[in-house]
Amino acid sequence: MRIAIVFASTEGQTLKISQFIQSELIRAGHQTALLSADAAFDMDLLPYDGVILAASVHVGQYQDSMVEFARHRAVTLNAMPTLFISVSLGAAGNSAEDWEELAAIVGRFTEATGFHPGRVEHVAGAFRYAHYSFVKYWALRWIEAKKDPEAVPGEDKEYTDWDSVAAKVGDWTAGLSAGT
Repeated sequence: MRIAIVFASTEGQTLKISQFIQSELIRAGHQTALLSADAAFDMDLLPYDGVILAASVHVGQYQDSMVEFARHRAVTLNAMPTLFISVSLGAAGNSAEDWEELAAIVGRFTEATGFHPGRVEHVAGAFRYAHYSFVKYWALRWIEAKKDPEAVPGEDKEYTDWDSVAAKVGDWTAGLSAGT
């Protein structure tokens, strides 16, 4: 199968996740295209059997480039199999409040864009302190201290469960193969 992966990444974790997804798909025998949302804006999606979109949550929303891509391509995307990978630190925990907020963020995204993903999967992101401004560093350090008291202050930490990502993508592509 031919699968397009369109991503928007701020500090690099969503790009890393997208590259991992691409390698998993290639390993499974699929043909892929990996493009940023900006680069994919006018891409012909019709030759693809499915599209995976990946974006990360920052201050309750996804990157503008992904919002614009999804809005611009909503009609085409809604007519084909899609998987939306929502990357966030909230997905690293078990807080019902965090999960409700993640669902609300996806809801606002679909309302703003008109794109309704066939499937949504939440994936935990990472703290990448070297990429943060002074204010963002301290704000995220405060959040990390509350959520993960054992984390080393200011040290980058990846929460992405790679086995889970592989399983989610494998399950989605199995559904494509089965025609569901």
